[in-house]
Amino acid sequence: MGCFQLYRDEQGNHCFRLHTDGGSIVLCSAPYPNATDARNDLAAVCLRSGDTESYVRDKSVMGWSFSMKADDRVIGTGPLYATMHDRENAIAHIMRTAPDADVFDLGAEEAAEEQGQACGW
Repeated sequence: MGCFQLYRDEQGNHCFRLHTDGGSIVLCSAPYPNATDARNDLAAVCLRSGDTESYVRDKSVMGWSFSMKADDRVIGTGPLYATMHDRENAIAHIMRTAPDADVFDLGAEEAAEEQGQACGW
């Protein structure tokens, strides 16, 4: 199923990421100055995850990537993938799991230590 994690980065910004059951990160947010903005865009990811037009696919010499948009702004980005197939599998995972994924709110100091434990892996 996977889960979202809300956390604070080393600079104190609020962020979120979506993990697979195996622990891979398939979507990360930009940093936000406050938790409300991060939660609002996490909710937008959940609402728009099933809309194929929300995903902007790209290919570079480094590999295959994507971002997710809402109202002409990026609300999440995926990692770089070696193949188009891997990228499409990541998008399919987001479409399947984001609407019902659990959300874990990690504390600022605990984010790095608790990364794996919050999703049960």
